[in-house]
Amino acid sequence: MISRKLVAVWSFLLVCLVAAGIVSLVLGILWKQPDLLRNLIISTSDTTAGIAMGVTFLVTALFAIIAILQPNANTMLLHVLNWILVGVGLEVVSIGTFIWYYTLTEMSDFDALWLVQSPDNIVQLQDIFQCCGYFNGTDHAVYQGFCANMATAMNNTGCFVPLTGDADVTLNNIFTTVYGFMFIIILFFLATACVINKRVELERFKRIDEKRGGTGFV
Repeated sequence: MISRKLVAVWSFLLVCLVAAGIVSLVLGILWKQPDLLRNLIISTSDTTAGIAMGVTFLVTALFAIIAILQPNANTMLLHVLNWILVGVGLEVVSIGTFIWYYTLTEMSDFDALWLVQSPDNIVQLQDIFQCCGYFNGTDHAVYQGFCANMATAMNNTGCFVPLTGDADVTLNNIFTTVYGFMFIIILFFLATACVINKRVELERFKRIDEKRGGTGFV
């Protein structure tokens, strides 16, 4: 019989995978809702990737439950589970790295995004961060709201520092969390490998016991 500690660890990691899937799925859906600043920092591709990752986690967890309920002699589905976990791990690393790479080019990326914003959106951003223009008060600024006073606008710093600063914190938190999910996947892979080895061992002893006439070992 597989030890209760191993079963408890495997079950705990399964719950962690389900929780990670729910968090990723819910946040991916919520972050698709209209919000000027958040939609500027977190792109549609990011939220779509989050939803896809959440669905992948939940489907993997469901498959894991089916695999663990198979008889001890049948470890094929557990082996398949570990191959699935390898694929899921590659997905997680890819998404996390994509978001991390985006943090390296924030200044130029947000400059391009700023240029395509409507005047109303720029006014909202200027009011949020109490700044004018992107790099300075003459760089695609809209002289309304906080920047209505020209003297204030001309002497005010641009919005790129607070905007990229806010984006940096948000994106760093996101890709750190995504990489944290990788920790769950690695441990779940190892726990599943331990379950496979233990089941193979038990089946081997069972066959030996049957050859001995079911008397067991001394």
